[in-house]
Amino acid sequence: RVYYLSGVETLSQFDVTVDAASELVAPARLVVAGVKLTVAGTLTGVSQLALGHSGTLEVKATGMANTSTPGEFELQTLDVDGRSDSGSTTPTANLYLADGTKLMAASMTVAYGTVYVDGWAQVEADVLNVTSDGKFDGKGRSSHGANSGPGASAQAETPGCTVNTGDSSRDRTGSHGGAGGGTDSQGRCIYGSTFQPVTCGVSSATIGGAALKITTGDLIFDGTIDMDGAAGSNDNSGPAGGSAWVTTGTLSGSGGTMRAVGGSYGGWRGDGGGGGGRIALYCDSSTYASTDCNHGWELPAMYAYGGQGTSDYWDGGAGTVYVDCNPVQNTLLVDGGSVATTPYRPTLLVDSGMTSYSFNELKMIR
Repeated sequence: RVYYLSGVETLSQFDVTVDAASELVAPARLVVAGVKLTVAGTLTGVSQLALGHSGTLEVKATGMANTSTPGEFELQTLDVDGRSDSGSTTPTANLYLADGTKLMAASMTVAYGTVYVDGWAQVEADVLNVTSDGKFDGKGRSSHGANSGPGASAQAETPGCTVNTGDSSRDRTGSHGGAGGGTDSQGRCIYGSTFQPVTCGVSSATIGGAALKITTGDLIFDGTIDMDGAAGSNDNSGPAGGSAWVTTGTLSGSGGTMRAVGGSYGGWRGDGGGGGGRIALYCDSSTYASTDCNHGWELPAMYAYGGQGTSDYWDGGAGTVYVDCNPVQNTLLVDGGSVATTPYRPTLLVDSGMTSYSFNELKMIR
């Protein structure tokens, strides 16, 4: 069934859902403000899409826009900008990317708004501008449900992976780039790519971090990419951080942050912190203006710490940050942050087919 949105360039009176069996033909420019547009079917016609104050767009893996491939959405311009006419700068514009979706645009801006990442999603743009009030948020939005994933003891996906189940499994933690607190000290629960990270974080009783891949010609980055695991619930341990893989021709901006930190312990009988996730940043050239004081480079701050546990034994292991962004080239960072590094929870490189590694620089920080 085909529906036409004609004579209207602003959707502001009612929510609209395009279900999997339907098509919505929209004008070339469309503004969504104060309402929600959900696309599980086909969206055609629109090339310039703006999410205004209190506007929400949710795209599903069954949907498509200006392509014939389910899960892919192609636009000329996409603006996520929650500022109202009254001058409010409250970030109320929201874009939800469902697991398995891919968003493509010639120009994309995230300003005073949030792009939520559920599971694994991709963004491709010729130019991507993420302002200081813009955010990609995959914290606690892994595709793995509670107590599941490649590094969870309840699964058979990682042979030899064992987790201290404690009292009623409350101490089950998630591993990813680093081992979760209380897990196998040989790191057999660890998984994921150092150089092309696309895997979500394992979930404990709370949910691990999502996975985001960004590919762009020019990236102006002043905002935040947050793929952390959620904090452990009141009586359970923490999940693992997710993944962020960012590739750009030129990198500019200042003050931005990329994160894939393991979730902290939940308290009482939930003792463990989740393992850190994986981050990879590539660029041909960078004019980034601010210095990450913790790591001594003029790049966005990047953190893949393990989650805080109740003791060294229960702290999560650090994940990995790989950087090949001129002038910082072929560099691996393993940073435990405020979580003490111990022999209990390792960080491992487990890339398929690789038995040796060579880096220009290896940074290891407590």
